[in-house]
Amino acid sequence: MQQLGINTLWITPIVDNIDFNKGLDFNSKQYGYHGYWAKDFTKIDEHLGDLETFKELIDKAHDKGIKIMVDVVLNHTGYGLKPGDTSPDITQEDKDRFANMLRTDGISADEDPIKGELAQLPDFITEDVDVREQLMDWQAGWLERATTNRGDTIDYFRVDTVKHVEDTTWKAFKNRLTAIDPDFKMIGEYYGATVDSEGGMLQSGQMDSLLDFSFNENARDFVNGNIASVEAYLADREAKMDNTRTMGQFLSSHDENGFLSDYVAGDKGKLKIAAALQITSKGQPVIYYGEELGRSGKNAGDMSKGEFSENRADMPWDQLETEKPLHDHYQKLLNIRAKYSKVFSKGIRTSLAASNEEGYLAFNKNYENKDIVTVINTTIAAKNITMSVPFVAGSQLKDEYSGAVYNVTNNQKVSFSLPGMNEGGTVILAVTPPVDEGNGNGNGTGGSSVTDSGNSNHAIQKIVNEESLKSGREIISINLGEKENGVLLPLRTAELVGSKSIEINKGDFTIVFPSSLLKAIQQSIPAGQTEGALISFKMDEVQQSIAESLLGKSDSSTTKLKLASKMFNFSLSVQTKDGKEVKIDRFLTPITLVFNVDPAADKMLLGVYFVGDDGKLEYVDGYWDNGKLKADVYRFSKYAVLEYNKSFTDLEGHWAQAAVKELAAKHVVEGTTDSTFSPEQRLTRAQFATMLVRALNLKDASTGTVSFKDVDRSAWYASAVSAAHHNGLVNGKNKFTFAPQETITREEMAAMIVRAYKLRNAASAVPMGSRPVFIDEQQISSWAVEEIQAVRSLGLMNGQSKNRFVPKADANRAESAQAIVNLCNKM
Repeated sequence: MQQLGINTLWITPIVDNIDFNKGLDFNSKQYGYHGYWAKDFTKIDEHLGDLETFKELIDKAHDKGIKIMVDVVLNHTGYGLKPGDTSPDITQEDKDRFANMLRTDGISADEDPIKGELAQLPDFITEDVDVREQLMDWQAGWLERATTNRGDTIDYFRVDTVKHVEDTTWKAFKNRLTAIDPDFKMIGEYYGATVDSEGGMLQSGQMDSLLDFSFNENARDFVNGNIASVEAYLADREAKMDNTRTMGQFLSSHDENGFLSDYVAGDKGKLKIAAALQITSKGQPVIYYGEELGRSGKNAGDMSKGEFSENRADMPWDQLETEKPLHDHYQKLLNIRAKYSKVFSKGIRTSLAASNEEGYLAFNKNYENKDIVTVINTTIAAKNITMSVPFVAGSQLKDEYSGAVYNVTNNQKVSFSLPGMNEGGTVILAVTPPVDEGNGNGNGTGGSSVTDSGNSNHAIQKIVNEESLKSGREIISINLGEKENGVLLPLRTAELVGSKSIEINKGDFTIVFPSSLLKAIQQSIPAGQTEGALISFKMDEVQQSIAESLLGKSDSSTTKLKLASKMFNFSLSVQTKDGKEVKIDRFLTPITLVFNVDPAADKMLLGVYFVGDDGKLEYVDGYWDNGKLKADVYRFSKYAVLEYNKSFTDLEGHWAQAAVKELAAKHVVEGTTDSTFSPEQRLTRAQFATMLVRALNLKDASTGTVSFKDVDRSAWYASAVSAAHHNGLVNGKNKFTFAPQETITREEMAAMIVRAYKLRNAASAVPMGSRPVFIDEQQISSWAVEEIQAVRSLGLMNGQSKNRFVPKADANRAESAQAIVNLCNKM
């Protein structure tokens, strides 16, 4: 999702739903696991997992810059919960939960939208203060229930059936949420809403945004050639929107017929340009799951005739390769939207071309003196376009969609190729600094350079000729001068170097490109574009003030970050002979970064980090080799070695403080809160297995297969337990049971530690001397005697006192941290 360009994940209601088959009403099957038929608003539905898994999702999503939006309902419960109902599997306890909260008069929402039942679902008496308070306690309470150990929680709500609840409740609900989080936002489903018909929900202290039910119909008209009328609609729509009054535009949803199947009769070219219109329009583009893979279908009809929801089918993961062109189209557009988010969401729209006869739409967005021109082709044929643009004469423009570069003429016009709709039909033009090609004729002549005029220090790229790549040495070494920030290599470099790696040195920093990666890059370029093409690699040192400013975004009162190396911004691409640039952001074979580290930095707290443009950090680990810190990376952006100094208030002066600090820097352990570690808290078997797997950086080669019946594949610890089991670190209580939630005993921890030691060292390195002298040795299980002997001899674990091991005692978080640090120091 991060690669796709998604910044918010909208999740169906997570609350526990009724379990019985509502389809018995029409002799079929219909279950409410979609989340909208609740029976308990305080519990997570078991079909979605458990609370800990949800918290893990929140943390993992936030780590990748993705917000979490949960769907909530305040209008109704699930079926069968009114006092007189006799539905199967509904208990009296379930009914009592909603005592005196539900209407019993049976009025339909068709008669009274506020006080009537929608689809015969039991309707809450929300105008009753006590009922309203209870509902708000339940739903707003999720911000506390879902708070993770580090303090993250739900970011937004999508609110269901907004038009069926009175204004007072929505205002009170908004006030309750913003009291918890002043930045909390809600987007409402007011069925049929448009920017001109929003029921008074916007700019009234209720909703921050509404789903726009008119956009998909206009998108259909647009792809069918009605360009002028749709541009007029969009211009009017955007003029009426601002940050207090906004709309979320969708093409498909769970309550509507699919756009691809029912609006454009399966034409994926039309879907592509509809997506381009959606993603470049003001408002929040809402992408229905699987739409980027061609998933579509009708909404439910008469279910007694088998007309079930085709639009709610499973995610078609198996279509990722088949639908790659469509997927990549969405990925390009969403990432462009993210790159120029403020321009697209806040910019003033100006029409440049909107002719039904010419078959394309062009408009400009301007925000804070930044212009972005979008052009969309509604025909199958490609077009050569020359048009006036709001850019300065002589500017160089980049098509963010294709990577092509164009120049603005003296009369402020630009000529470009606009692909047909089946090929994406989209050009998005933005100013880019011009590139002085030097003598770059693509023939690899040695000794020349290419100037990067976008760099204030006038850095240049070294052009490497083919002859210099035919060296007999095992590694091809290229040294960059003081003013050089990268290299240009022939596209066929892999053919020239064979199996040799290319090592690029800049001062005390080195980067190593494996030949297999160079070969993959060559093979990724179509045959017709290979002649004269060059592999472009750049490594720009980030100014220290900028680097420290980025780190400051992740600094906190309990986490202090310090640069321990230079920070570099890396980029890799292929430049074709006609000036197009094909970016290469990710690779299957890793590139090795070799950092020289500040000798004054605390070695125990160092690691290599990926640094996002927003300052978000991702720990990459790293390994020491000849005094240098190395890391293998699979994507490019900014990287640096950082000293990560995490403090916990309850560890000041504690005997395990240093061990926990070291493991926190390695991201093996986390606090129970942002400021506390809870050193005496007992540890479960799953938690310790996870710590071991992180410390050893183990991967699960079994593709996540879990052999223990009590380890759910969706559990947060499942992959770690699987990796630990398949690497021989853990055994179950028996063949089928792991007991993940049981606290781990000291003798169990000793056994796992010894197995981890054996995994990283020869088995013969484990000493097999005499028994350890503990006065409680008779309490040691027979299977653990040798392991406890080994951990004592190796210095991995000690007794809880001088002569007592206490094997059956539960291990705590402090003991486990110290044992793992001891293990790491022996590997």
